[in-house]
Amino acid sequence: MKKKTTFLSVFFLVLILILIGAYNLPYFRRYIDTCIFASDKYTCYTNNTHSVLSRKGVNELFLYIDQVVVPNNNYALVHLVLHDTGELIYNKERNIQRTMNYAIALIKKHTKRGDIYFEGFDGYLHGAIIAYFQDINVKQQSIDKKIEDLCGLNKNQETINKDEFECYHIVGHGLTNYFQSDVAKASDLCDTFEGEAAKGGCYMGVFMENAFLYSKTYHPDLLRKFVMGKSMALVCERFTKAKHKSCSHLVPTSYFINNPLDTKGAINECKKLTNDYGACIVGIAVIHIPSIYEGNFAKMKGACNATGEDTKALCYGYVARALYLGLGGENYTKTDFCKLIPEGDRILCSSYKYNDRHEVNE
Repeated sequence: MKKKTTFLSVFFLVLILILIGAYNLPYFRRYIDTCIFASDKYTCYTNNTHSVLSRKGVNELFLYIDQVVVPNNNYALVHLVLHDTGELIYNKERNIQRTMNYAIALIKKHTKRGDIYFEGFDGYLHGAIIAYFQDINVKQQSIDKKIEDLCGLNKNQETINKDEFECYHIVGHGLTNYFQSDVAKASDLCDTFEGEAAKGGCYMGVFMENAFLYSKTYHPDLLRKFVMGKSMALVCERFTKAKHKSCSHLVPTSYFINNPLDTKGAINECKKLTNDYGACIVGIAVIHIPSIYEGNFAKMKGACNATGEDTKALCYGYVARALYLGLGGENYTKTDFCKLIPEGDRILCSSYKYNDRHEVNE
């Protein structure tokens, strides 16, 4: 009897130790999505991320994001939640390089592909830069010094690589926030870059940050001088040439903030533009169609067809590119969408599919 009792005691002790060990192994422990039916998912998730960080630290915060926020939501919402996370961690670390490097290491650990641009994780970098530009100690530096510290001395070069372009995109987000959401002032500062690529990246960040301001719960403290109408279509009409094109590309994002499944409405907003309709359609194709119709290729084709005869091939190509990049989910990165469309559009589709991330052709 005594031996049996001893055996049972040892058995249960070992079982308890195994369970404790399993709990502390990230992929044995699962977070439950308490926000899945929330009316305001952004606020619900950010409340949870703040709570996890304060109680359990940065590693657990990224585990929560990886297990709950990423798999259960589309790219746009993940991107927006990660904006808040980047700000949150910078305000904890107060060092921009450590914030970015530390987070990139964690992101690579917690994502299958290890790509910071996959599944909205680039939003983290945008948020970190916003907090960096807001930092009172950093504000004492000149803006030129901030930009050079972040991106180096290549802002006047004609050719820069994808990561360098992304850096100026991040800077654009920071500038919009720095200038209290005055996109005219922020984009004017982008004009001081002589390199067209750096300038274009900066424009994209400026107008993307303004698009997010269409959400009333995103930075409610900021002015919304350039938030008007259902989307940024009216805002874009205040600008010309490259600025108008970059702004047009983000019109769908501003619309989908409050109308997340309304592809037809987004197309109608694009039609309000005097030009750059194609850039606007690219915005729908890259970010929204793959996530709205996840895995339903027939509906993706239908959405592209609805954009019009002159732009459907453009739309096909950028949907194909989005799937290739993983913006429609990990399961569809090897899907060749161009093979699923009418044969006459396949060559043009493929030319867009393998286009560089920072180029928008139409």
